[in-house]
Amino acid sequence: METDESYELTVTNGKKVEINAPTYFGARHGLETLSQMIAYDDMKDILIMVKDAKITDKPEYIHRGLMIGNSNPCNNGLLVFST
Repeated sequence: METDESYELTVTNGKKVEINAPTYFGARHGLETLSQMIAYDDMKDILIMVKDAKITDKPEYIHRGLMIGNSNPCNNGLLVFST
């Protein structure tokens, strides 16, 4: 349960991208962050990307949370405890 999900993402001059991670999971998180740094401009028909960036990230906690909405009238909370 203690998988290292840390990564370091570096973008240089908008042309060179490096992702350093000790595990596959860290690299996957780095790629997801990179995908959020790229946008498409419909009007100009071009990709827009951050020119320079250095991001070092890792999860704060070793566990993942679960968010359950109870606004659905069919969900009275008993389903969660029965699984």
